[in-house]
Amino acid sequence: MAKHRNPLPDNVQWHEQTKRFMARKMYKGHRYCAYHLTSAKLALKELESMIDEAKRKGTPSKVLLKDYIDKYLDIKQERDNIRDNSMHNIRYICDHYIRIYEDTKMQEFDPQAFMDELKTSLAPSTLRNVFAALNGILGLARRDGVIRFVADDIILPRAVKKTKGMVPVEVIDKFMKSIAHSTFFDIIYFSMHTGLRREDVVALKWTDFNFKKHTLTIQRFYISPDGGKTWRIEDEGKTRLSRRTIPIYPWLSKFMAQRPKLGEYVFYNASGNMYHPSALANRFKQMTTAFGLEMSWHGMRHQFASTLINQGVSPEVIAYLLGHATIQMTQQYAHIAFEYAEKTLNGVRAGVNKKNDAPASAEAST
Repeated sequence: MAKHRNPLPDNVQWHEQTKRFMARKMYKGHRYCAYHLTSAKLALKELESMIDEAKRKGTPSKVLLKDYIDKYLDIKQERDNIRDNSMHNIRYICDHYIRIYEDTKMQEFDPQAFMDELKTSLAPSTLRNVFAALNGILGLARRDGVIRFVADDIILPRAVKKTKGMVPVEVIDKFMKSIAHSTFFDIIYFSMHTGLRREDVVALKWTDFNFKKHTLTIQRFYISPDGGKTWRIEDEGKTRLSRRTIPIYPWLSKFMAQRPKLGEYVFYNASGNMYHPSALANRFKQMTTAFGLEMSWHGMRHQFASTLINQGVSPEVIAYLLGHATIQMTQQYAHIAFEYAEKTLNGVRAGVNKKNDAPASAEAST
């Protein structure tokens, strides 16, 4: 006999054996049951939630995540017709991060938990690239009806890993003095004060400079379309804004104009050949490590951008100088400049607060 006097909602009954309200419903050949100790409405609400979850996941399927990874890469390569180096980056993202779960069924894969797990180990830019690739993969599965949830339901988490901070100017000066007699000095000195990528610098020709106007035209790039197996000169860079004409410091322009011209290209190694981007980056890392400085070749680009932000240059100007495709790429350096400025101001305040270091104006007012 029922415990209640009022009629129960549809699909709900009193389960005498367990002394609970039980809500039941068939959905696509599966029976779903939900229970509640005191409320028939809450049991029904729980049942509806279970049915909604089943609808969200869709019909049970044996399709694996790797099937849609391959389909996504094929579409990117054939339909979107993107550049070789960009395609290499997309394949790298899929192979090194998403393929770890390639044998997981599409409906059992939890994309939000996957993204949340990566946020503690990846840089913000890499995390965004993984998020974009995952959205593309899930979008294809959603279109085919394999999964019901939409890719927009996934939230891009904020990366926990921070970009390395600015290196104090005096440390950079000491490092440059320590390599003053190295054959690598000129190319490092130039890169440190332009923020150019290594593939941009090694492909520069003397005809790219206008020493009267102190400008530089970046119009060719030494890139590897297959992840480092082969290298070649291309007229397309990493982003759509890689080809550009930028101003350079007048004193840097004068420094470059006085260098000996050994060939059509600006920089040559000790053997008289073009620098190889990988060898250049490896040698720079050896030099910084020997000096005790933690900086990669790309770190010079970070240092250049962060220094300009610290001097009040707008992110839009810096984005143009660096060839960034979006302003968001440049804004990642803003917190570095803030932390550097904060440390500097804290040091000044510490000096002023000392009784012996009080400013003359403060002493006069007392």
